[in-house]
Amino acid sequence: VDSLAETIATCQEARQELLGKLEHERALATRAESRLPQIKTQREYLAVLKEVDSAKKQIKDLSDQIATKDRDLEALNADKAEKDTELAALSEQTAARRTELS
Repeated sequence: VDSLAETIATCQEARQELLGKLEHERALATRAESRLPQIKTQREYLAVLKEVDSAKKQIKDLSDQIATKDRDLEALNADKAEKDTELAALSEQTAARRTELS
């Protein structure tokens, strides 16, 4: 149960890190898109479009990774709940046996 709790904590930390990266990429994409109307040359325009496309691809990849982490966390939490229930039942059985032996 303790190792599951540690795994869940690690997974949650990784998810938070991915969320931070996602917000950063969204900010980059928004900033680049806001520059589009002020661009004078086609070369600059294409460079900014490439930057926006790259940021959007990164956003999609990060979103997919976050969804995977969410599924992993859900499975781990379900497994932990099951193990906690088993542990509680075993603790009850142990307590009952102790009173029998006393």
